[in-house]
Amino acid sequence: MLELDDLDTRARHVCLAGLWSAYTLPEQATRLLDLANTMIGAGEADGTVYFRRAMAYRMLGMFPAALDDIDHAVSMLPPGDNEIHQDSLRERQLIGVAVQSCQQDRNG
Repeated sequence: MLELDDLDTRARHVCLAGLWSAYTLPEQATRLLDLANTMIGAGEADGTVYFRRAMAYRMLGMFPAALDDIDHAVSMLPPGDNEIHQDSLRERQLIGVAVQSCQQDRNG
């Protein structure tokens, strides 16, 4: 089995993408968050890492952190990258819906 230290930045991005799309994986959000944090700590962060970490935070119910990360991801996008910008805005909308859902659950 490979250890995280054995992988280069590109391979970690592939692993991050795999975790991001592995909806049936137990503890998906925690694993995604751990890898994203490792990459950010190693100076390997780009908008994609923050985008994927925002999803992990959303799934864990950590909405302020999710909003911070998705906004940071958007701020890192180059002008004219509309497709990626749309993905980020969809994630931001999902965070908003999750916040509203939690508020409704608390208010009965």
